Amino acid sequence: MRFFRPSGTCRLSFLPHGRPRGKLLRLRSSPRGADWLAATKRRAGGVTLLEVMLTLAVLVLMSGIAWPVLTRSFENQRLKKSADIIRAEWTQARVQAMSSGYVYVFQFIPGDRRYSTYRRVASEVEVSPDGRFQTDGDALQPFGKEKTLPEGVRFAGGETLRDTRAERYSADATAFLSQDQGWSGPIFFYPDGTTSTACVALENERGRRIEVSLRSLTGMVSISDIYTPEEGQP
Repeated sequence: MRFFRPSGTCRLSFLPHGRPRGKLLRLRSSPRGADWLAATKRRAGGVTLLEVMLTLAVLVLMSGIAWPVLTRSFENQRLKKSADIIRAEWTQARVQAMSSGYVYVFQFIPGDRRYSTYRRVASEVEVSPDGRFQTDGDALQPFGKEKTLPEGVRFAGGETLRDTRAERYSADATAFLSQDQGWSGPIFFYPDGTTSTACVALENERGRRIEVSLRSLTGMVSISDIYTPEEGQP
């Protein structure tokens, strides 16, 4: 008796992962299986150029919206830092005047970044009766080293209340940095802890301002909120 192998049968072979090759062939032969395989290949191959371009466009748009806000925040922080620098400068000048017995002076250039703090007269008791500074010995000291505010911040202006003592000390204009060269009037820090009554405005490149104020009786320094000239000081 002879046995014949049915013509409709086939021998299954296996892939390395153990899946029968016949099943894979059936998936490829059906329309749904072909779509699934095509989608799998697209996911495995990464993103398309269109998807990359859309992602970049969204990132550029978000950066354009966020950048002005971040820039304004950085500029405001720089303006506040400048005000803190002036407050520290005035506080140090007052402490030095009280500890040393010398009068200290602060001056700045409106519209510029430069300022200077220096000891200009030996002491109040060493001023001559006519109100002029004595020049004997070391009564007159060299001007202090010029300093500058942080980049992008300048002195917008200032105001100093001139009392009787300030008028007496200001009698000799040669004892201060020259106002003909753009320097402001002097702000005094006296050995008894009192100071001139003064207010200095700082301004950044966007026109936003902050004010640093000095009270004569207590020598206390205060800083205002940031504002624009149109808004006025808060």
